Amino acid sequence: DVLYYEVAIGTLPSFDNVAGWTLNGLNTAFTEIISNPVYNQVYYISVRATNGAGLIDTLTSDGQQYIDDLGLENKDWGHAQVFPNPASKYVTISGIEGGFTVILFDETGKRCLDQTISSNEPIDIGSLAAGTYQLMIRSGNQFVMKPLVKQ
Repeated sequence: DVLYYEVAIGTLPSFDNVAGWTLNGLNTAFTEIISNPVYNQVYYISVRATNGAGLIDTLTSDGQQYIDDLGLENKDWGHAQVFPNPASKYVTISGIEGGFTVILFDETGKRCLDQTISSNEPIDIGSLAAGTYQLMIRSGNQFVMKPLVKQ
């Protein structure tokens, strides 16, 4: 069993030059605000898990690039809606025109779904386990995260 988690943010995988390693207890979620993000910089989130035997396992994200949306073709992300929510078989995303990619992450951060769709096209979630998920809706370098509850 995991005794505790630690998290860090860096400009390269496993680096902690932006936010040093911080004890996160048994919490599997964390929030960190980068006060002065650098345009076009890729940031990596690393998580260390330590168990009772003192063994440590470290995982690092594949990076998130900070993009200031000035000058980009903006989709109106504020109107993106996922419905129904909660859902059991299908969800639909509305409020965004054109095609986009949806990526669904479970509570552990595991990627459960990755597909390109159009607005109002149903997404089959019937085979997923019940629980809370994070749905990333992405087009180019822009994205928005929406919570999704699978019943």
